[in-house]
Amino acid sequence: MLGARLEEHALHEHSFLQGVDSHLDDFLAQGREVLDNLVDQRAVLKGTQRRLRDAANTLGLSRDVIGWIDRRRCVQYLLSAELLQFFSTPDTS
Repeated sequence: MLGARLEEHALHEHSFLQGVDSHLDDFLAQGREVLDNLVDQRAVLKGTQRRLRDAANTLGLSRDVIGWIDRRRCVQYLLSAELLQFFSTPDTS
């Protein structure tokens, strides 16, 4: 009787661990897909940025003006991230 319960418990544990292993493999595969998509998007965005800079140069904008636009955009992203972090932190009082 006790041997049967131990065997049943061992089989249950084994099947549980197989399920966990399968889920971890799925999570890793999904993470790889997300990373590949991000790499592809980065390549597309870099190409788009290069074409926009070429167009701005063609329109006669100086490199200083283009740099100013890039820095301003960077500051806006940083400010947005800081505001998002400020408003998303829970109030501990």
